Amino acid sequence: MLHNETFRTPINPLIFEEKINFDSTILSIGSCFAQNIGKRLLENRFNITINPYGVLYNPISIFENLTHAFEGNRVDESLIIENEEIFKHFNFHSDISASSKAELMDQIQSIQQSTFQTLKKVDFLIITLGTSFVFRYNESQQLVANCHKIPSTQFTQELLEVNQMMESFQSLHSLLPENCKVIFTVSPIRHFRNGLVDNSLSKSILRYFTHLVTSQYKNCFYFPAYEIMLDELRDYRFYTNDLVHPSTLAQDYIWSYFDDALIDEKTNSTRQKLEKVIRGLNHKPFNSHSTPHQKFLKKILEISKSIKEINVKDLINEIEQRIN
Repeated sequence: MLHNETFRTPINPLIFEEKINFDSTILSIGSCFAQNIGKRLLENRFNITINPYGVLYNPISIFENLTHAFEGNRVDESLIIENEEIFKHFNFHSDISASSKAELMDQIQSIQQSTFQTLKKVDFLIITLGTSFVFRYNESQQLVANCHKIPSTQFTQELLEVNQMMESFQSLHSLLPENCKVIFTVSPIRHFRNGLVDNSLSKSILRYFTHLVTSQYKNCFYFPAYEIMLDELRDYRFYTNDLVHPSTLAQDYIWSYFDDALIDEKTNSTRQKLEKVIRGLNHKPFNSHSTPHQKFLKKILEISKSIKEINVKDLINEIEQRIN
């Protein structure tokens, strides 16, 4: 673990009885932090779906999209907009777009069906909440997930109340598989749209909501990414140049907490072997045909063949191709 007692005020040790392994079905959804944790799990070959609707920030949009996937509801076509000959939907990220309305609807329907298949068997649902502020589209009076750079005059900004979040989550929770564990996090990334004072207000509401949810539901848990970043790593050394997003070092640090708390010991042992193999393949030797490097390749080939918990045939094939 990347912990150094000399520069931090540590949070309490994290204890999760339920652990992730290579057989777990995982869905990570929400803000950029959901993307980051999800990417780490994907790189380590866990069975994970990451942000099927693109990055989402507010709780209502996250919960309602998942609920609609469960219920098989057709998305509201009135929330489709066209901008510069590209069609997008207010309930999804701008990455989900198409050159025609019909094509966009087909794309969204495919996403919903795929997400439903994951949700039916999901073991771990990781939800990262970004903001309590939402925008209501004036024309339809519906909350939206993304304004898609439409003029702000067409929207009214609101601050969600905790009871709104609870009601929306209750609808989703009633549909989740019995064995599903929900891991909530609050994004450690500050939202500057409304300034730092409103950002603190927004995050505090999210944190109170996660407290209520984890108190009410036995299968809901809280991972303190927000506290790790803002309290343990309270120094601009741990931010990128924009002074908002966590640096690679900070991401590694938070991941190490997640790893220790939520990934089981046997899986971690296999994962460490996998990391060693991947690092070896990514290494750029001065002379790929040299005796020392060929010996090194044979060593990581042996490690690859010892991994039985996951399919690493592609890695084995790549190493064998590099061996003279």
